[in-house]
Amino acid sequence: MKTIIAASKELTKTEKYLLTSSNATSSIKGYEGQIIEVEAWCKFNDKADDGSETTILSFLTADGESIATNSKVVMKAFDEIVEAFEDELPPIEVTTGTSKNGRKYFNLKVKAK
Repeated sequence: MKTIIAASKELTKTEKYLLTSSNATSSIKGYEGQIIEVEAWCKFNDKADDGSETTILSFLTADGESIATNSKVVMKAFDEIVEAFEDELPPIEVTTGTSKNGRKYFNLKVKAK
């Protein structure tokens, strides 16, 4: 069962579905280097088949695409952006970096208009 724990606004049924259940939801990995304009977002908890619980951040873009991630780095960056900009989120660029272990990770940064 999916439990929404935070959202940008009161979501419509369609938005809830697109953000939490749609088969068309893409991983943030497919948006490397791209700029997204977030229309709505939510964080939700989802239970895996083994019973473990995962927190997922999902965006609905201005183009109607849904993008999701369970990356703690991305969620931390997004929380900081939301705290700074509140209800008027600027365009956000999906960036990457390399960890000390040599692994690629994803992050977000504010893109000036």
